[in-house]
Amino acid sequence: MTSTELKAEVYQLIDRLDEPFLKVVHSMLGTYVQQQEDPIVGYDLEGQPLHANEASEVYGKRVAAMKAGQKTSIEDLQKEAATW
Repeated sequence: MTSTELKAEVYQLIDRLDEPFLKVVHSMLGTYVQQQEDPIVGYDLEGQPLHANEASEVYGKRVAAMKAGQKTSIEDLQKEAATW
């Protein structure tokens, strides 16, 4: 079956769905499209997903801060870690 044929059949099937199941299909398709546009590239310590766009922004800011000289020395890190 070609892509065009598949789409045509899907459209026909969608027309026959009741509203509750249509909402499920809508949610599923929305999630799939979002993941294709902004894939999950990792997870934080609480298990929350980290998306590519967010990771790029966060890591870009960190790189810029380091280039601007905003660094933590190993001594300062050890002092901070002692309070954990």
